[in-house]
Amino acid sequence: MKKNDKQGWMIIGGVVAVFALLGSLAVYANVAQKKYDPDTLCPLEGQGPAVRILIDKTDPWDAGGSARLEKIIRCIKDDLAVSERLSIAVLDESGSEVPTPVFDMCNPGRGDQANPLYKNQRRIHEKFEARFDRPLEQMLVDILKPGTAPRSPLLEAVENFPVAGENDRLVIISDLMQNSQLCSFYLDGESCAEEKRGQSDRQEMKRYRSITVYYVDRGALARNRKEMVCAFWKEYLGQRAVSFDFQRL
Repeated sequence: MKKNDKQGWMIIGGVVAVFALLGSLAVYANVAQKKYDPDTLCPLEGQGPAVRILIDKTDPWDAGGSARLEKIIRCIKDDLAVSERLSIAVLDESGSEVPTPVFDMCNPGRGDQANPLYKNQRRIHEKFEARFDRPLEQMLVDILKPGTAPRSPLLEAVENFPVAGENDRLVIISDLMQNSQLCSFYLDGESCAEEKRGQSDRQEMKRYRSITVYYVDRGALARNRKEMVCAFWKEYLGQRAVSFDFQRL
């Protein structure tokens, strides 16, 4: 092959490679142009996984509880995948049995989670800071304040917390002392056991990919009462998840 012919083929090959690269970038850009809910930043099509956090503020935690709770939430936030939903609800003095999220947003992606080939990492990070990170930080100021309430409808809240699919994760931060008209661990706890048996008999049961409990240990409670309460929740929640983890806050 002549030298000029070889150079010509090299030029053609280079042009083809450039067009192939541009085509790939166009495909990536087209994929990136998903439509999102302007309020939650979640994709309008295709429900992604969610991390749902239920925080029990019906009894105050100790001085270090706020710092440990803050660390947990920050770690969860930092581990979120792009478009993964973070939903945080609180059991408080309102006594509501249907948790209303105080924060409910999808992670738009940090700058370091954006592909630099077709996305502006600086603009992505600015969006993350303005629409997701700062609102979460502002919400945490109130969330981290200890609270009290005469009722603790934890069972009802777990049942009523929305779960979109089996890819969702549930995180519970609580002393687990259920106390409502449904049942109460401040009594004999038998009514809670009956409720658990009734729910286990139901054909449809909400299931999560994982459930993690951060147990707030109330030192004033008798040891046998705390052991009974923890055993109840380990069995009850263990039936509702592919994997289950129980830790002390």
